[in-house]
Amino acid sequence: MNKRMKAAVVGLSFGGWVIENELLKEGSKYFEIDSVCDLNEEKAKSWGERLGVPYYTDMDRLLAERQIGACVLITGPVGRAKQIDKCIDRGIHVMTTKPFELTATEAERVLKRAREKGIVVQMNSPSPRPASYMKAILDYQKRFDLGRPIAYRAADWCSYREKPDGLWYDDSERCPVAPIFRLGIYMINEVASLMGDVEKVSVAESRIFTGRPTSDNALVSVLHKNGVVGSIFASFCVNDLQHYKCSYEINYERGTIYKAVKPRNSETSGNKVSMQVVYTKDGRQYMYEEEIEDSSNYQWEVFYRCIGGAAYDDLVSDEQIVAGIRLIEMMKKEKMI
Repeated sequence: MNKRMKAAVVGLSFGGWVIENELLKEGSKYFEIDSVCDLNEEKAKSWGERLGVPYYTDMDRLLAERQIGACVLITGPVGRAKQIDKCIDRGIHVMTTKPFELTATEAERVLKRAREKGIVVQMNSPSPRPASYMKAILDYQKRFDLGRPIAYRAADWCSYREKPDGLWYDDSERCPVAPIFRLGIYMINEVASLMGDVEKVSVAESRIFTGRPTSDNALVSVLHKNGVVGSIFASFCVNDLQHYKCSYEINYERGTIYKAVKPRNSETSGNKVSMQVVYTKDGRQYMYEEEIEDSSNYQWEVFYRCIGGAAYDDLVSDEQIVAGIRLIEMMKKEKMI
């Protein structure tokens, strides 16, 4: 493959952000926006006219009429597997977003079906290939002989003051423990991959500034089957200009890994991630520090190359994708008790 592939964008709420910040930038090297679709006709028309492409309010009609190779599916997670089924039926590859689905069995089913049909389905979290800091964490575990994991604390925050708008964000059934489901999902996917199967979760959430009926401040405590304990904090309430940094402290039997432990701001952070390892060897303490490039955006090149038949030995597995959704299901069930 040496020319751009035609792609449709379905879902223009967050999809508008994806167009502006991804597809018209890095993604434009590999994909050409052919058409757009949203249930809201005004929104669909606005984006269609802005991009100079046909617009639709019906996904079925778009898939039937447009000759596209890929669909960038930025809709809500509930029922997304069935939307992906429609793309599979027409031989169209899919790039979608987090959370992938709300139901683990549906996610597992559609991923298996896509693989059997030769259709590439990828998303931004868990990313097709590990982000740079995930690769670093896996490397540190071995390089510094840290031993078995013991505990972790993961946190991410930003500052929103949202109003209800009737989208799935307003529905606690479709958006359970909203800050965790919307923002903490990155960390859920990563700890599910790093720490193994989950045995139990507990949830604390609150509404502080939001006008939505769903929460804007939340903490989930997690017990893994291997004895690891952890917490995931996500909030839309904190304005310190250190938004979306997904910080980690991960304790091992012989050391601790820190991610993004240094203060970051818009002038100095750029695309850098601060990593630090404090570990022991032969009764002495050592420290290793480095800054690495943040590679946590949509991986358009990987998606494009995989469609063309490229093989990578570190692609995320179906089970890794589903593991994060299982944790969400447990979180939702615990809320209902």
